[in-house]
Amino acid sequence: MQGLLRFEDQDSARGDQNIAMFYPTSTQMVYRRGLQAIPLSVDLWIHYINFLKETLDPGDPETNSTVRGFKDHVQNNLPRDLLTGEQFIQLRRELASVNGHSGDDGPPGDDLPSGIEDITDPAKLITEIENMRHRIIEIHQEMFNYNEHEVSKRWTFEEGIKRPYFHVKPLEKAQLKNWKEYLEFEIENGTHERVVVLFERCVISCALYEEFWIKYAKYMENHSIEGVRHVFSRACTIHLPKKPMVHMLWAAFEEQQARNILRTFEECVLGLAMVRLRRVSLERRHGNMEEAERLLQEAIKNAKSNNESSFYAIKLARHLFKIQKNLPKSRKVLLEAIERDKENTKLYLNLLEMEYSGDLKQNEENILNCFDKAIHGSLPIKMRITFSQRKVEFLEDFGSDVN
Repeated sequence: MQGLLRFEDQDSARGDQNIAMFYPTSTQMVYRRGLQAIPLSVDLWIHYINFLKETLDPGDPETNSTVRGFKDHVQNNLPRDLLTGEQFIQLRRELASVNGHSGDDGPPGDDLPSGIEDITDPAKLITEIENMRHRIIEIHQEMFNYNEHEVSKRWTFEEGIKRPYFHVKPLEKAQLKNWKEYLEFEIENGTHERVVVLFERCVISCALYEEFWIKYAKYMENHSIEGVRHVFSRACTIHLPKKPMVHMLWAAFEEQQARNILRTFEECVLGLAMVRLRRVSLERRHGNMEEAERLLQEAIKNAKSNNESSFYAIKLARHLFKIQKNLPKSRKVLLEAIERDKENTKLYLNLLEMEYSGDLKQNEENILNCFDKAIHGSLPIKMRITFSQRKVEFLEDFGSDVN
């Protein structure tokens, strides 16, 4: 079990422990890390708010900054409105004045709603209160009907969620299918805020499934670059440190940091060819040909088998020939690889292809030498016969002497 997502209770416990040890700064860092990893944890939010109540100094300028940060958070997340006492009273008075009545500017009464203090006629007062009551009920009924309608469309999906919490045991296929269909439905029919909340719920119970993190990141690409970065960061650094695909996509999304991402991942999971080749491609795109060549040479040197060494040798030879236009150096790489792995047919074929790509008259001797190496080497008899036939075809089509 890895990551803050699975240990929200531990975050709270660690926070309380740090308070007891008089480390408020460390405690705040723990809470913030926990909330970044699992923003939907109500318990963790309550612990954090209680911590701030106990530790913030009203006279400290930083307190005002923290309060402003909280208001910014409210404005960026539903519900978005924070009403002052004056704004609340004004709204009550506007509601009370629907029938032509208005209240004074004094403080509200203890028993009557704000805005109807000046109504002295008992009959009108009762009517006003009843009108207000009906209006409030009407508003809440509209909200209730809307919510009930929206819930009915999602209830089947909600009933299909059997494990809303995290566990190391794999989820059933039906559960995974339900999450996929629920997300697709919400993306198509819901608001951005609802989609984000559903994704956050999903990556709690599906934290170990990179497909959901990838889907989350792809969705956020149309809304927030920082949001994409945050999703990838949580997935790769906390929950899925050894999953290659999500690291590849993060590197592709953020090439400026791709070197560090790929290098760190390769150090964590050694021997993945796709990671080494992605690093080579990255350096090539940035024009760092020497670094790309060095990475391939290092891979050849550190290869654990002749087959792996030959694989990287072919990649290096193609890079030298196609990108750097250095035929002699490319030829040398393949000839050295053939000496190490004499039974690898692909090495001979790539050497022939490379020699064929040049000037046939100038390369005739090198092409014939390659055929002779294959024919007189350690290849299976069937392959040697094939190379012998191709040599005859070459001499007939392009050779200066068929004998």
